[in-house]
This record gives sequence, C-alpha cells and structure tokens, in this order.
Amino acid sequence: MTAILNIWNVITAAIYLMLLHSRLSHLTDKRQEHVVVGFVVAGLYSVGLVQFLYVMYPVHLAAVFSVWDFAYHVLVVGMVEESGKFLVFLFLVHVIGHIREPQDGVIYGAIVGLTFGFIENIAYFSWYESWFLAVRPVISSGGHAIYGAIWGGLYSQAVYANRSDPDVRVRRNAVFAIASVALIHGIYNATTRYLALATLLDGLALVVAVVLFRRLVEESPYRVYPLSRSAEAIRSLRRGLFFNPRSSYLNRNIGLYLMHMGHIRSAAEHLRASVPRSRDPRRAQFLAAACESVYVPRYHAHRALRIAWARLTDGQRTTYLNQLVRLVGPDHLIVENVNDFITNAFQPRRIRRNSEIALTAKRNRWERRRNGAADLTPDERRRLWQQFQRIPSAGR
Repeated sequence: MTAILNIWNVITAAIYLMLLHSRLSHLTDKRQEHVVVGFVVAGLYSVGLVQFLYVMYPVHLAAVFSVWDFAYHVLVVGMVEESGKFLVFLFLVHVIGHIREPQDGVIYGAIVGLTFGFIENIAYFSWYESWFLAVRPVISSGGHAIYGAIWGGLYSQAVYANRSDPDVRVRRNAVFAIASVALIHGIYNATTRYLALATLLDGLALVVAVVLFRRLVEESPYRVYPLSRSAEAIRSLRRGLFFNPRSSYLNRNIGLYLMHMGHIRSAAEHLRASVPRSRDPRRAQFLAAACESVYVPRYHAHRALRIAWARLTDGQRTTYLNQLVRLVGPDHLIVENVNDFITNAFQPRRIRRNSEIALTAKRNRWERRRNGAADLTPDERRRLWQQFQRIPSAGR
C-alpha cells in the first residue's frame, strides 16, 4: 500500500510541476533554462529548515487558547512551515537573482511549496494508514504550491515595483503575505477532518493565486504593447532591463518603441545591444544601421547599411523596409536615408585603371610646380611649359 501511495505521490507532483513549468516563458532570454531544478532543490532544503524552526519555535504560547488543536495549527504549523519555505525561497531569489518579471515569484514559490508537500506526503505515508492519504497528494501538495504561489507573487511584485517606482501598498502586501498564507494554512490543517470544507478553502486560495498571477502578467515587460502605447511600453521595458540588462528580447523591443517615439540614438544603442543573443540578429542590425544614418557621417552610415543589407534575403528586405515605414512613417529622415542608400547602391560605377590614376597624380604634381613658378624667368617658364605639355592628358 505504501509503495502505491508513493508512486501516486510522484505522479501527482510531476503533473503539478509540468503545469507550473508550462507557465514559465522566455527562459532562454532570461538565462533560466535550469531554474526549475534550483527551486526544487530549495524546496528540499526547506524541509530541514522547517524541522529546525519547529524545535526553536515557542510552542507553549498556543497553550493560552482553550481550543488547543486549532491554535496549534494556526499559530505554529502554518507560521513555521510557511516561514521556512519563504526563507529558502528568499535566499535563492536574492543570491542568484531569478526575478526577471513580476509573475516569476508565483511560479518559483509554488515550486518550493510543491517540493515541500511532496516530501511531507512521504512522511505521512510512513506514519499513518488511512483512505485520506490517497487524496493527500492532490489536495495537500496542491495546497502547498498555492500557498507558495501567493507569498511568492506578492514578494516578487514588491521587489519588482519598488526598484524604480516605490509603492508603499506593495510593500505592505509583501509584509502581510506570510501571515495571511500561514493563517489559511493553519485553518486548512484544523479542518482536514471535514474534507469538503478544507477543499473549499484551498479552492478559494487557488482563485486568489490565479488572479494574482494574471494581474502580474499584465505588468510584465515581455508583454506586447501596441505602438499607440509606446510611452507605457518604454517604462515597462526599462524596468525589465534593470533586472535583465542583457536581454535580447527587451533591448530589441525598447529599440523599436524608441524609434517610434523619435529617440533615434537611444534606439540604435538598444538595437545594437540586442544583436549578440538575438534569434534574428539581421533585423536588429539593419534597423540599428538605419537609425545611425541620421547622426553618423554619410560614408560610415552607408558602410553599415551595406553590411546589414547584404546579409538579408529579398523577402527580408521587403519585410523590414515595410516595418521601418510603419515604425517611423514614410516621410521620416531614416526612410529617406535608407532609400538614398538603396538608390546609390545599385548605380553603375566607373572604375579607373591604375595607369589613369598614375597619370593624374603626375599631372597634379606638374600643376603644383607650375603654380609655384612665379619667380622663374620667361625662358625657364617656357621650358617648364613644354615639359608639361608632353605629359599625356589623364581622366578625360
């Protein structure tokens, strides 16, 4: 029986973990390909920390309540377990710096809670034998994940929002997150004998976690804004770049919005910064060269455009030119410079042979000597002129 329950526990935890992982986005751009493994390990460490907190926690304070069981679960179990999980989450977030967008905390906190619940279930399978243990992996593991999602999301919102735009309400929400979740956890533990009531409580907590997650997604710098909201998009992207300055995706997007707003030099800098890790560096190079044509000398601007243009296919050239017109308008100086480059790039060029160049240089030297012959006598001038006339005419 215990072996079957453990297998069911593994299957349930794997399904929950896959669901959480599916909500993570842009992991490559955020350089977080293996972030799930890190927070699973953090969840394992939280088990040991919780056991230590149980030893150090003043349990006797709950004895003043007449209903001992309820007070114990609310003031001891909920507070100790949620505090232990949060402290491990907090350490990993600040040491490694994994908060790249606001909703990251929801997923990472849920992973820590899910791992803790998974280990706790194994202990319960060894200590007790009851039909309730069959549904525990679904309800209990999910509940721990939900609790972690709530305090993780509120904390990441506080960290993310207060970097550049302080908000006292967000800090207050982060402070009360642990206490509120610990209260929910304690009430759930105290009502587990009434399965329907405990399930309803976890269902309400799930609704709170989902609403919080959807709200934080709206604040994500990876959200796509229309060009009409470029100013709002630039503020969000600047905040995102504070946490992930090497992001190719964010640098490229802020460059496009800055082009639309007319900040050409800043747009070129961000577009160039997006090239090294971009999936489509050719577009960023072309748009950056187009921006630089406004403030870079014509020779250097055409050289950069020539390099970027040569790397594009015919289809890409048409697509990127249309995008450029949509970003800045058909009458913008950038579009004029690009069209001037395209026109001159296909003009036939007259190639001068080396002999013509040499004769021109020789004739120029004689011209300089003749211009400096004002002090010569008439006979010397005549002889110099005769020598000059014998030089073949070049370049005519």
